[in-house]
Amino acid sequence: MKRFLLIMVALLAVTLGYAQQTVEKSTLKSTRMQNMQRALNAKTTAPQMSVGRGVVVENQAAAHASTVSKAYNDGVYYYRPEGTMWGGVSYDGSYWGYSLFVVPPYQDIIMENQSSNPTKCTWSYNGTDITDDADENGDLDYGTWYYDGYLYYVPTVAYGSSSFTLGEWNTTYGGVLKCDSITDLSFIDQSYYNDASVYAFGYGMSEGWLYGPSDLEMENSDGSTTSYTVYGVETDYPGPMSPLYIENVHSIVYANCTTPIEDGKELTMYILDSEDWENGKATIIGTMTATADDCTYLGYAYSTDYVTTGTIYAYNVSFSSKGTDVFGNTYEEPVTIPAGQAFTIYIDGLDQGGINFGFWGQTAIAADRYYKIITYTSGDTSIDPTYLDVYDADGNSYMLSYQDTQITLSIMGGFDFIEIYPEVDFYTDETYTTTETYTDMNILSVSDDGTTVTNVGYPDIDYVYAIAAYDWVNQETGEEEYSYELPDWIDELVVDEGSYGYKYISVSCQELPSDTEGRYAVITFEGKGYESECGILVTQGTVDTSGITSAVSVTGNQQTSSKTYNLAGQLVDSSYKGIVVKNGHKFIRR
Repeated sequence: MKRFLLIMVALLAVTLGYAQQTVEKSTLKSTRMQNMQRALNAKTTAPQMSVGRGVVVENQAAAHASTVSKAYNDGVYYYRPEGTMWGGVSYDGSYWGYSLFVVPPYQDIIMENQSSNPTKCTWSYNGTDITDDADENGDLDYGTWYYDGYLYYVPTVAYGSSSFTLGEWNTTYGGVLKCDSITDLSFIDQSYYNDASVYAFGYGMSEGWLYGPSDLEMENSDGSTTSYTVYGVETDYPGPMSPLYIENVHSIVYANCTTPIEDGKELTMYILDSEDWENGKATIIGTMTATADDCTYLGYAYSTDYVTTGTIYAYNVSFSSKGTDVFGNTYEEPVTIPAGQAFTIYIDGLDQGGINFGFWGQTAIAADRYYKIITYTSGDTSIDPTYLDVYDADGNSYMLSYQDTQITLSIMGGFDFIEIYPEVDFYTDETYTTTETYTDMNILSVSDDGTTVTNVGYPDIDYVYAIAAYDWVNQETGEEEYSYELPDWIDELVVDEGSYGYKYISVSCQELPSDTEGRYAVITFEGKGYESECGILVTQGTVDTSGITSAVSVTGNQQTSSKTYNLAGQLVDSSYKGIVVKNGHKFIRR
C-alpha cells in the first residue's frame, strides 16, 4: 500500500507563484462568540467575510478536472453515507496514494444515489453487476463490513454513457474501501493524488498564513481600511456514523521558525456541539491542548518570501486531552463523539503571541458529500467549512471564510461497535437453502454447582455470540477494550476470539448457595463510546425470566434477496463456510 510524504507537496508549494485574490466583505449572516472565554459568558455579533481562497500550494485539478467531473456534471453520481470518513495524514507527514474510504464496522453502508434518474441506474464493482442490491429509490446497499486489514473495491453507478466511482477524482490510484481500527482519519479526502487544491498561505495576512496568527487589513466600501487580528479558527463536521473515539487531532503545519509553539504557550482546541454553537451556546464535548512538547519537526526547511522570517519549517502539531497518572506522567485521555452528533472543532489562542505556525487548507471536492451541509436534530443547514475568527481594534468579532476551503486536520481514532445477538439462524440442509431460527441465544444457564454452562437457545454450546469492532484484549496494553460489571457470584467472563470480529463469551460462576433458590444477572457492554443494546442473561437455579427486560433483541432493516454475503459484504456462493448474511439475518454455515 503506497503512502507518500506530505513534505513532497511542500517542496512544490514554494515553486509556484503568489496568487493574489480579491478581498471582499460578504453579507452578515449569523451569530458567533468572539472567543471561547467570552462564549461561555455572553453572545456577540460575528459578521462573516470572504477573502477568496488564499495561495495555491499545488493545484492538481487542472489536468484532470474536466474528465473526472464529467459524470458528476452529467448528474450521475452518488454520496457516501454521512458520517463515514477518509484516511488521514500520519504524524510523519505520509498519506495514502489511494483515496481511502473508511467505514465503521457492522453498519449498513448505503450509497445515496444523487443521479437524475436514480431508479434507471446500474450498479457494479470491478465489473460485477450488483444492481439487484439497489432499493426502490436507486440507493445501493453495499453491505456491512468488519476490520480485517484489507482494501476493497468501491461501487460504480452508471446511466447511459456516464458512470461515477467514489474517489475517481484520484486520477492515479482511485478510491478503495477499508474498515479500519485505530488509525489516521479525516472527513475530507487528503490522499496525495486527489484533484483538490491544497493551500498553505493566505493573501493579505501579515505573516502569510492561511489559518494562523496574523493581522489583516481589509478595504471598506468607502475606500478606508480596517485592521483585524486573527485569534481562532473553527470548522464544522457531520456526526459520525458510529461513535468516534479520538485519541488526538493533529495536522502538518508550516512554522516560520524552529519553535512553532514557544515554551509556556498553549493552544486550546474545543470540540463543541455544532447546533448549540451555531445558536450561540458553547456545549463542550471535549477539550484538547497543544504545547511546545506536542510539536514534532519533520526534518524539512525551505526558504520563501511568504513569511517575514524568510524560512518555513514543516512540523506536526498534535492536540490531545491530557491526564496525569500517580507518577506525574502525562497521558492522552480519549474523547468520544456520539453517533450522529454534529460537532465543531474550535482552536483558540492564535493571538496570544508565541504561536508561530499556520495550518494548511484544501478545497472541497464537489463530487464528494459536502460535509459543510451539517445535519442537526432540527434539520439540515448549509455553512462554509472553515472560518477564521478575527476582531478589530474595538474588540468586535468577525468571521472570515476562504469560500470552499477547509482546514486539513487528521484524527487519530476509530469507530466503535459491540453487540450481543439473541437470535441466530442456522442452515439445516447441505444446499444452504433452509434455515431455522434459534432464539434465546443470549441466555446462559449455569448448573447449581457452577461447573457447567449451557446456551439456552442452542444447548450444544456453552457461550453466546458477540460482535465487536476491536480485539477484546488490546495486544499492546493487555487491557480489555470493553467494560462490563459482574456480580460477586460470577468470577470472570471468558472470551475467545473468533473470525469476522466474532467473540464467544462464556462465564465462570460459583456454586449456588443452599439457601438460594435461584439468581440471575444481565451483563451489558460498553466500548469506546458504544453501548450494547442487548445484554447477556446469566441464570443459575430456578429463575422466572418473564419480567427481565434488560436483555433486549436487536433488529435491523431487512431487504428480501436471494443473495448471500460474508461479513465483509462480499457476495458468496453455497460452498462458503462460516458466518454469512442473507436478508438481514446472520447465518452459520457449518
